[in-house]
Amino acid sequence: MQPRTEINQAVDPLSFELPTLEYVIDCSGLTVAPQTPVVDAIALMSQALGSTYLLPKCHSLPDSMRLSQEGASCVLVVEGSLLVGIFTERDVVRLTATGVDLSKVSIAEVMTQQLITLVQSQAENVLTALSLMRQHRIRHLPIVDDQGQLVGLVTPEIIRQVLQPSHILKLRRVSEVMITQVIHAPLHASVLSVAQLMNTRNVSCVVIAETDAVDRIIPIGIITERDIVQFQLLELNLAQTQAQAVMSTPLFCLNPEDSLWAAHQEMQRRHLRRLVVTGNQGELVGLITQTHFLQVLDRMEIFGVITALQQQVEERTIQLKQVNQQLYQATEEIERRVQERTAELSGANALLQREIENHKQAEEQIKFQAYVLSRVNDAVIAINSQNCITYWNQAAEQLYDFKAEEVLGRRLEEVYHYRWIKAEDEQAAYNALTARGIWQGENIHCKKNGEEIYVESSLCILTNDNGTAHGFLAVVRDITERKQAEQQRQRLLTQEQVARAEAEAAKNRIFNILERITDGFLALDRQWQFTLPLAGSHLTTSF
Repeated sequence: MQPRTEINQAVDPLSFELPTLEYVIDCSGLTVAPQTPVVDAIALMSQALGSTYLLPKCHSLPDSMRLSQEGASCVLVVEGSLLVGIFTERDVVRLTATGVDLSKVSIAEVMTQQLITLVQSQAENVLTALSLMRQHRIRHLPIVDDQGQLVGLVTPEIIRQVLQPSHILKLRRVSEVMITQVIHAPLHASVLSVAQLMNTRNVSCVVIAETDAVDRIIPIGIITERDIVQFQLLELNLAQTQAQAVMSTPLFCLNPEDSLWAAHQEMQRRHLRRLVVTGNQGELVGLITQTHFLQVLDRMEIFGVITALQQQVEERTIQLKQVNQQLYQATEEIERRVQERTAELSGANALLQREIENHKQAEEQIKFQAYVLSRVNDAVIAINSQNCITYWNQAAEQLYDFKAEEVLGRRLEEVYHYRWIKAEDEQAAYNALTARGIWQGENIHCKKNGEEIYVESSLCILTNDNGTAHGFLAVVRDITERKQAEQQRQRLLTQEQVARAEAEAAKNRIFNILERITDGFLALDRQWQFTLPLAGSHLTTSF
């Protein structure tokens, strides 16, 4: 495993620009006719010498954005100018695993005919293609024009190279996105069994490994879908060839704490689609592929919306900064004054609502508000009219131990439970929300592990322009320590009151007993002063 140098720089997430779809279309993809033999298609994929014809209507990529292809991962099947199918490396693995004689099969017999395609004119930018590929879990997305004619192909490789989201990747770690359930096989396994393992487990590679003295899995090499394509081209006897004889080795491994930027650079430098992740003892802990980079890039959709908002309201930058300052001041007030928190948050929300009306872009402004509220130290939760969670900030994650991705879209009662401290509190909260639209009080919530905590909650009903309620906003603060201190103080006060009452009762009992004594009885203190003159004592006046 080679060491990595991590680069962490301050990043402004609003600075990213998204390319249009034409910048990620590969116009030099391989195309074949339906009657082409499969073995010829495999040879063409392996050589990647270019297309049988240059696809029209393609945007010319800058040299800095062109892919350095070493083989192609698919061929597009066209009849005339219409796309009729696709044949990929995964299809080669599937046919190999099932023992099909590829020399007797044409592309038309084994190609995928139910294609997922994208009409170029219907895509706003690269995120349209990226979302479609993730939705259908495909790695090859053909692009067609309005008449259904083939324009080109979009793949994860070209998206990753064109976007170049270096700042995002520098902030993320390999351990955050890697898969930990890595399919592996022993050194002596046959290549055919490895292909069958790829097919049954629906994976693109198998790590070849051995076990050390303490049963740790140590990766030695790797076999990929592309390797299977090459072995077919070489006409190897896959049933008799052991994995250790043909596997790719040595491995270039990553550490879980390496940045995704380091992984991205390593893949580009070595022209790899995946890298093995190993621990401090060289043991296998995970695998990272180009698909994982695309998962990270999905977040750029939010950044793109915010960027568009800034461009449209550039002339009002000063006013937006003033709103920002007021929101941060409201946050400080939330921490300093519990009693005034709800009013200040409502004021900040009112400012945001006015900005939404002025800009006439409610959706973008709500995203901006969420960006600010994510920095509030109190838990901030938004619930829609269906009682589903639509916002969950970092403070809520820390308070309840639920990550945002675990709760967004789920109903509130599915995430955590609560109970009222006093039975009448529930009716009081309902009356306050009905009359004024806001309520502040205390109750008990449950964390993810079942632990109960005392919280101070502020609820504010959210309404549309026409006054119709569409949900509510909750601001929650943990007051468990304060409540426990109050309860301890109350217990001590109660104990003191009981002790005083018991002492007074004992004193009264003693006086009652002494009053019934008929003999003379005197009580003096240390200064010889009378402290207990009794009705039956006649010697006090003559002593």
